Amino acid sequence: MKADQLAEIILRASTRNLDDEVRIVVHNPGKVGPRSSVPLQVAGYGMDWERGTFELIPAMPLTRLTPEDVAAIHKSVSAGSSWHAYQAHKKLHERIQQLEAEIAALKGGQ
Repeated sequence: MKADQLAEIILRASTRNLDDEVRIVVHNPGKVGPRSSVPLQVAGYGMDWERGTFELIPAMPLTRLTPEDVAAIHKSVSAGSSWHAYQAHKKLHERIQQLEAEIAALKGGQ
């Protein structure tokens, strides 16, 4: 989308209310209810490396989920589990692998 297209949508909206809050929709698989969103902090034209762009900066950082993360969320939710439980499990699994590697290295040094 180009900046002029965004401006046209805002200015031509039949229900235009310039006091409405601007929010950025965030993909949140497994959520029930209204779509997740974050407020917009600032908008403006990019400079230097971002020259030629019109940027929307959210009030909080957004990170991309990998396709694997999204698949794990869908699987977790369909099984009745939660994303937070999945993240805790993933972190513990990584720590176990790290400790097993350290033990193997210590055994190899004997």
